[in-house]
Amino acid sequence: MTPIADETINEVDFCAKIASASEPIFDQLGGRCPFVEVRVEGLGSTAGKMKRKDLRFYDADKEIILTGEVKLPGAPS
Repeated sequence: MTPIADETINEVDFCAKIASASEPIFDQLGGRCPFVEVRVEGLGSTAGKMKRKDLRFYDADKEIILTGEVKLPGAPS
């Protein structure tokens, strides 16, 4: 995918693109990768505070094995 100079993208759209592109890679690796599925959004608890988790990576047992909060350059924290 070639970026367009005037294109703007928000964090949720970025996460959706990552999720969409990731699953075919996981399928191609055929079990050599612990990840099976990626979902966007959800809530999780960190240090007693509810925080949004932008990306959630799941294993074959549908257990969450990795979450990530995405901040694009220039976005307010």
